[in-house]
Amino acid sequence: MIKKLICALIVMLVATIILAVVASAGQNQICLTFIVPAEDAEADIIRDEVFFANEGEAIHQLEAIRRGHPRAADGSIIYPDFYAGSGLYRDGTIWLFIVEAKLEEALNHDIIGPILTDGAQHVLVEYSYAELRELQRIVFDIISERRTSGGRRNCRYAYNVSLGVVDIRYNRVTIGIVRYNEAMIAGFRRYVYDSPMIMFEQSGRISHGGGYGRFTFGLMALTMLSIVVIVITVIVVRRRVCTR
Repeated sequence: MIKKLICALIVMLVATIILAVVASAGQNQICLTFIVPAEDAEADIIRDEVFFANEGEAIHQLEAIRRGHPRAADGSIIYPDFYAGSGLYRDGTIWLFIVEAKLEEALNHDIIGPILTDGAQHVLVEYSYAELRELQRIVFDIISERRTSGGRRNCRYAYNVSLGVVDIRYNRVTIGIVRYNEAMIAGFRRYVYDSPMIMFEQSGRISHGGGYGRFTFGLMALTMLSIVVIVITVIVVRRRVCTR
């Protein structure tokens, strides 16, 4: 039972660290679905085995997609109009997000086309990853201006923002605000920026990176908690071994 627990915790920790690294890098391409322990311990083991069996191929496909994106003169990635993100599904297979209106382009793509044809899990969405990233940039340029200069200096709606990330799961730019209520949301949409591509969530004040690819407090706390639990579990196991 202890070995099963350690295995599940290690999977959670590895997934969390990968997600944190990607988020802090500002790419937000990979969205990992954590493995939630089932009531049946044997089902957990089977699911873990399936995940690890599929994970290697999925990571290889994700890397091929990343390398296949063209680059601008400054080295930044140029994302295709049909591409809305990618990640790992709960069974360890690749998970693609494709703009519905551009599905034909995706199917004809040299790298992504064959992956889709082979039956990869995919979700049809409305906005491309490039559109969401551009909106993220525009919003935080406005927030920066509202906080520093101009006619709306010290705008409370701008100061209420603690983070903003591209969330490929919901195909939106998620704006984290400290005071979360209808008035603050309406104020943001009126005085900062309004777009159907924006969604809001309550967030703490801790943030990093000026609005792009933040390592959020919640993610940091989850990472630290996972590390602490694993360390405690290892200590308990060693003590039991020593007392036998």
